[in-house]
Amino acid sequence: MKFLGLSFVALLIGLSLFLMLMILITLVWWVIPNQKLHKLKKCGFEGPPPSFPLGNIKDMKRKKSNIIIITTTTISSSSSNLSYGKVFIYWLGTEPFLYIAEAEFLKKMSREVEAKAWGKPYYFRKDRYSMFGEGLVMTESNQWVLHCHVIAPAFNPLKFKAMANMMVESTRKMIERWISQINYGNPEIDVEREIIWKEPKTLETKKIGGEIDKLLITIINERMQSGKSKEDLLGHLLQENHQVVNGEEKNKFSMRELIDECKTFFISGYEITSLSIIWSLLLLAMHEDWQNQLRDEIKEVMGNNGDFGVNVNLLNGLKKIDLIAMYCDATLRRSDANEFKPERFMDDENHGCNHQMGYLPFGFVGRMCVGRNLSFMEYKIVLTRLLSRFRFKVSSSYHHSPTIMLSLGPIHRISLIVQPL
Repeated sequence: MKFLGLSFVALLIGLSLFLMLMILITLVWWVIPNQKLHKLKKCGFEGPPPSFPLGNIKDMKRKKSNIIIITTTTISSSSSNLSYGKVFIYWLGTEPFLYIAEAEFLKKMSREVEAKAWGKPYYFRKDRYSMFGEGLVMTESNQWVLHCHVIAPAFNPLKFKAMANMMVESTRKMIERWISQINYGNPEIDVEREIIWKEPKTLETKKIGGEIDKLLITIINERMQSGKSKEDLLGHLLQENHQVVNGEEKNKFSMRELIDECKTFFISGYEITSLSIIWSLLLLAMHEDWQNQLRDEIKEVMGNNGDFGVNVNLLNGLKKIDLIAMYCDATLRRSDANEFKPERFMDDENHGCNHQMGYLPFGFVGRMCVGRNLSFMEYKIVLTRLLSRFRFKVSSSYHHSPTIMLSLGPIHRISLIVQPL
């Protein structure tokens, strides 16, 4: 009887725990999301009806042919735009996301919402923690202000000269590899692999996150112990991080924060700028007349420096290179928006748009990208040197297959026929 009594108690405890678990799941997966949905509708936000706990994920998969999922945060669908306009709510699981493709709404929202507190959904932060941690891309509110205050001086254009030399040297080595490959009779080059070289395992950031952290800890400690400052981003960041308070040396960032900012520099800075270069080369290969225009401008502004060296100040004179790779919306960018016409943006303060918020490559208001000047410099240096040495054509083996995960990249290789000038 005693054994049966204990078994009954254990059964009751088990059933109670199971019931509590079911209640918790019901709350998290259905009750709370539906409460959020009701509040959003009361505020006037519509969108495709979600089916919790999956939200709109099933619809996205079913309509894969006409829906593009941008990372895991935004969705662009021709059918959704027709039904719900250019501002609507969609759901990834139990997380609501606001899709905005209306410039005037974005302008009003930027006035009402404090620039430093736009908010990052938990799903987004968790999904990208291994890549960015609590770096500048992910921080909010006062933490963002602190990080920005420490990091922004490292991106002062006055500190770019040494980094420009590194970019020139790196591009020179790549050019030598290309020339060697061409001399061996193979002018078809996968420019993505050349500019963003990565092994498949580097994509598995969650699995190797610990290894990346250990490597960065080693590099940072070696720099700090050496007492010597290098003229690169890490060197400038360590300089800004160091402070003396009441005669005591202190650091503004912890080691964890330094690691996260280093990962942010590499992933959101290096990769996104490199992808911009890759897509620009493809567009120029499709429009050879623009290659010729840019080469003429390079010779006019920089002379032989376009080939053998780079004067950072002269890069500001290269206006046409700024204009390549614009995204399109006919309502914002006029009736010929889908045509490749970079010249339409040259003398327009709104960058060829019908609205000042129509083109925001580096953010807006207080959340402007701190590395935008460095990104521009890298972009111009690489394109200037490549266009000074080569002519580009699209290979017959190229298959157009853009996809968006963290940023817009190709599924298949971007093969270009590269011909020395």
